[in-house]
Amino acid sequence: MPENRPPNPVTGNKLPLTGQQTYSNTSRIEAEFFELYKYALVHAWKGAYHMNPDYAHWYGWAQLNLQLEKIKGENATLRRLAALENAEKTGEAKATPGFEGIAAFAALIVLASLVLLRKRR
Repeated sequence: MPENRPPNPVTGNKLPLTGQQTYSNTSRIEAEFFELYKYALVHAWKGAYHMNPDYAHWYGWAQLNLQLEKIKGENATLRRLAALENAEKTGEAKATPGFEGIAAFAALIVLASLVLLRKRR
């Protein structure tokens, strides 16, 4: 968390997600955002400014979307881990978040198999 890190030379303990971001003590999401902000965004802007749609799309827009998907994936992973940690702390025995659909599907297959086996007898 930002309050647990050494202070940023410019912003102190506030979390900067722009040009004032440092290269050390960053999370994976912050590192992905840094690449998105410093590189992909600049390529998209330059391509549009110089009226080069191919460059703006492949080196800018496509990279922006790829970085954003990485950030969303890391967010989902962190939220699942937090849900598991909270369930462990509270003593609730829950299935792994995100696997409820798979468990229901497996139960449906087992139930269908039992029904078919009974009909054959």
